[in-house]
Amino acid sequence: MKNRRKTVYYVCFYAESENSKKIVSYPSVWSKIDYVASVIKEYGYNVELVSEATSVKGLFRGYKKQIDDQERVKYFTSRHYNNNLMNKLSTLTQWCKVLCYLLLHVKREDKLLVYHSIYNLKWLSVYHDLFGKKFSLEIEDVFSALNDEWKTFEKKEWNLFSKASTCICVNDLIAQKLNQKQPKIISYGSYLLPEYHKTLKDDTVRLVYAGVIEQQRNAAFLAVQAMRYLPGNYELNILGFGDDRDICALKECIKKVDRNIKYRGRMEGQEYYSFLQSCDIGLSTHVYDDGNMASADNTFPSKILVYLSNGLHVVAQRLACLEQSLISDTICYYDEPDPQKVAEAISNADLSMDTRQKISELATSFQRDIQRWLSGTK
Repeated sequence: MKNRRKTVYYVCFYAESENSKKIVSYPSVWSKIDYVASVIKEYGYNVELVSEATSVKGLFRGYKKQIDDQERVKYFTSRHYNNNLMNKLSTLTQWCKVLCYLLLHVKREDKLLVYHSIYNLKWLSVYHDLFGKKFSLEIEDVFSALNDEWKTFEKKEWNLFSKASTCICVNDLIAQKLNQKQPKIISYGSYLLPEYHKTLKDDTVRLVYAGVIEQQRNAAFLAVQAMRYLPGNYELNILGFGDDRDICALKECIKKVDRNIKYRGRMEGQEYYSFLQSCDIGLSTHVYDDGNMASADNTFPSKILVYLSNGLHVVAQRLACLEQSLISDTICYYDEPDPQKVAEAISNADLSMDTRQKISELATSFQRDIQRWLSGTK
């Protein structure tokens, strides 16, 4: 970055494989961060990922790393203590480091994009209210809607949303709740299209559930139970990760159902994409009811984008965030998380649609919106 171009400072909980076990980060967000950064770079901006991630254990020494000609990442030195009071002081120190770094480095011609987290409420409010600085916010979750513990943050969270110059929203429902005059960009997830290799299909209809295996929202377990109501030419593949206890419970469930079901463990990269492309239908079967429906309205099941970008057809529970989205017509819905209802939706799935074309259209729209944001016209 010797010849200084305009820069987007992108504050997020970022990590790379080399340090992901040393600092607190969330692998599930990395692909979206990388995607947004890649689109920004297409329009001639530099991107600096400012990682808020703090040490998992002991001392983590911060550093800067150049990723390519247009992108670099900044990590801060931090320490984790075996003492709650010291860790609270460490958090306060980290907030000050992030705040001071941005005040010193973000110039008038630059932009600040912050990946929303409850962690940012205090320092970002100081940045805006005390120093009069502008920022844009990427809202992937409304945390106060996710559980009762975070409900107390609702007023502060929405107050922070109202201060953002532009909001990148993970679904249309969140965008509708924001100030009508506030510029908004909709981005359901990463719209990258992996290289696609068509595979010869036989009479077997291959289903796949890819994601976390746990017994709270029971997604993998519901998919397994649905196999009881499908003909013998259906095959279910489960790609996932989770606690040993939950995986053992899943294997027991598979034995009891006794259908053509295979647990294949975790896959990544090209192996993962190739396997998805060998399947026909992707299942998004997290169980939502009256107790947790509010959380569904304030996020978006990112696995659906992965399924569509790999040419799969999608079966999912009827959720408002999906129905009021631009991918609604690609999904075959079931109305309640009942195994028989899920099986009926699977049987009714339209396997003729070109789902990758839909992702391509969304990518074009998002790129146009990012260009307008960078140029100040959105």
